[in-house]
Amino acid sequence: MKIAHTASWLSSLLLGAALFGWTAAGETSNPWLAAEELPRDVSNSCTPVSCADAAAFHANWVGRTPHGNLFVVSRAGCMPEACSSWLIEKHDGVARALLELPDEFRFHRVTGRYPTVEFEARTYAQALRLRYEWNGSAYARTLAQRVYDVNGFECGTRDECRDSAARALRANDVDRAQQIWQQVDGVAWI
Repeated sequence: MKIAHTASWLSSLLLGAALFGWTAAGETSNPWLAAEELPRDVSNSCTPVSCADAAAFHANWVGRTPHGNLFVVSRAGCMPEACSSWLIEKHDGVARALLELPDEFRFHRVTGRYPTVEFEARTYAQALRLRYEWNGSAYARTLAQRVYDVNGFECGTRDECRDSAARALRANDVDRAQQIWQQVDGVAWI
């Protein structure tokens, strides 16, 4: 019984020391980014009426970096297609905007602590697929690829669409081939 009591006391002491060391180093289990800490380019992006209170922004923690914590910050109460978000890094109470994000984006974890960010800028019949990767000091665009939509279906890049049109023509689907060529290359006849 005395051994169990000593082991319990010793494990509690070790856990307490570990937790004290963690919080003493500035680590928390729930990183926080206050609206007052936001960089000016983020906080100045809205009108005074929409940012009248501290709840005008939502900050969602993404992960740790060698320099601090990453957050995705977005404005509260605005339509998603009309608002941007920002990827913010907070270190020692100072926050800096790393990348402005459109309403829809995807994170991909590759190597390192900074995620790769992908999104598409859409227009009527085409989209620009963009990819940003961390280069050690900032996000840099590593891909800008135009993709096309034909009748609501993405056929891909210009070359991929031309291949799809050629396959459609070989399959005697002349209408589909013409739709692709018209949409992608502006050719109205075959």
